[in-house]
Amino acid sequence: MNKIKGVALIQILIIVAILSLIALYVTKSARHQLAMARWAVDKSSASVSLHSTQNKILFELLTTDWLITRNNQNTISNKWNFHNEPFKVSDGVYVKIQDQAGLINLHFPLVGIINKRLAYEKLPPELIDKTEATLLDWQDSDRILRPYGDEGNVNIRNGIMPDVREWVLHNTLSKEQVLTIAPDFTVHGVGHLNLLNSPLSIISALTNQAIAEQIDNLRKNRRLTRKNIRSITGIQQDEDFFYSTSTHQKISFLINVGEASLEKSITVELSPHTVRQQKPYNIMQTEGG
Repeated sequence: MNKIKGVALIQILIIVAILSLIALYVTKSARHQLAMARWAVDKSSASVSLHSTQNKILFELLTTDWLITRNNQNTISNKWNFHNEPFKVSDGVYVKIQDQAGLINLHFPLVGIINKRLAYEKLPPELIDKTEATLLDWQDSDRILRPYGDEGNVNIRNGIMPDVREWVLHNTLSKEQVLTIAPDFTVHGVGHLNLLNSPLSIISALTNQAIAEQIDNLRKNRRLTRKNIRSITGIQQDEDFFYSTSTHQKISFLINVGEASLEKSITVELSPHTVRQQKPYNIMQTEGG
């Protein structure tokens, strides 16, 4: 009799254990489904916020005089900058704007500027010469070999590069080296370089570290002007250097809502004075979102 009771007790304990495991699984599954549902709601809200912020920034860029400071410190135009420094639009919403004139034009680089930027990375002179010459050979339309260049690469485009990342195919710089310098270059540049909005690495390469730090301090305090940057750098305005923000801008968005996070960037050409059926802006490239 006692033996039968013992077997029955073991069976009961086994059933209780199985039911407990099932209950734990159901609870865990419910929590997971609840978390996924919450994340889906957060992502949806983040997507709406991203769309709203993009339209808000574009509207401000098209309708606001970029050089005038407003009395209301909460306006976007009093927060923004054009040298890729993040600024807060609202809770969980951050934006960066990079003037493409502040970057090195990869299609039509100024004479010697690529050489100086690569030298700033302390690359060997032979590699610098090969990288610059191969870049120019890659994009020209002829098959004439430059000194140190390369016209024999089977992948050679003989046309302008659509993306900075194509640089890896040149077999001159490593992928890591390209990723390091890529933020300083653009395929959406204009005909001049605007050091007012250039990364510090470009300014350092063209001048020195001390001057770059001085410019950085002035920018942070919103005291950098055309006049004092000419005085500090000794670089005057001409056809190569022009201290005016261009209409080519890369706008990057970071949206955080609850557990969801969205990132997107668009490179746009702004045309605030369009007439008739012309669009006020043209999105040249989109990443993320």
